[in-house]
Amino acid sequence: GAMDPRVRLQISKAINNSLIDRCNGVVKEGKEAIVYHAEEGEKSEGFDVAIKVFKRIQEFKQRGMYVDGDPRYLRNKFSQASTR
Repeated sequence: GAMDPRVRLQISKAINNSLIDRCNGVVKEGKEAIVYHAEEGEKSEGFDVAIKVFKRIQEFKQRGMYVDGDPRYLRNKFSQASTR
């Protein structure tokens, strides 16, 4: 899912840098991204934080309808690609 090792590393860095105290759960999930709630850290000026994590193109539902014809993806036919 969207919380792959690279994303977890970035969230860990945010915790280590006191931007957030911890990352809680999902607030909202859409076709392009997932928004997580994170509790305030010492450097967030007293505010909780929203973390928006964009999904990889392979994770979109109905991605073919979304990207087929887009010049950025000319070499890939996502409507016919495997979901793996």
